[in-house]
Amino acid sequence: EFRAAWLTTVWAIDWPTTHSSSSASGQQKQQDELVSLVDKMANANMNAVFFQVRGFCDAMYKSQYEPWSKYLTGTRGGEPTYDPLQLIIDLAHARGMEVHAWLNPYRYASSDDTYGKNDPKDYHNTHPEWLVNCEGITILNPSLPEAREQICKVVADIVANYDVDG
Repeated sequence: EFRAAWLTTVWAIDWPTTHSSSSASGQQKQQDELVSLVDKMANANMNAVFFQVRGFCDAMYKSQYEPWSKYLTGTRGGEPTYDPLQLIIDLAHARGMEVHAWLNPYRYASSDDTYGKNDPKDYHNTHPEWLVNCEGITILNPSLPEAREQICKVVADIVANYDVDG
C-alpha cells in the first residue's frame, strides 16, 4: 500500500516557510520545520513523500548542473548550510518512509525575479537559447534535444548521488 504526501518547495506553499534566510538561525529553522513535517507524515502513517527537488531549473540538493533554489537563502545560487534532499532522505528513511524526487522538468521561471542572472550555472547565462516564454512562464524549450538531454543529466545526477526511492 502506498500512502504518500507531496511536499512542495516553491512559493513557500509547504516548505520552507523561512525562505530568504541565509542566517544560521534561519537555516536551522528550515531544518527544524522539515523534521516536523516528516514527523507529521510518519505519525499520519505515510510511507512515502514526494519531495519537490527542482521547481524552477534550480535545486534543493547539491547539483553539478543547476543553482541552489532561491527558496533556501533568498538568492538563486546562494548555498545553504545543509543539503535539504539529503536531510529529508535521512529523516524519512529513519522513519521507514520512502523519498521520491519530484522534478518540474521544463519550468524555468514564473517571473523575472526568479532568474539567477548572477549565477554562472543558471541557464539564463549558460544557454539562453534553451529558454522560451509561454504565456508569462519561461520554460526550457522541450523541442530542443539539448534541453531534453540536460533534463536527463539532471535526473541522472540525483540518482547517482542520492538514495532516492523513486
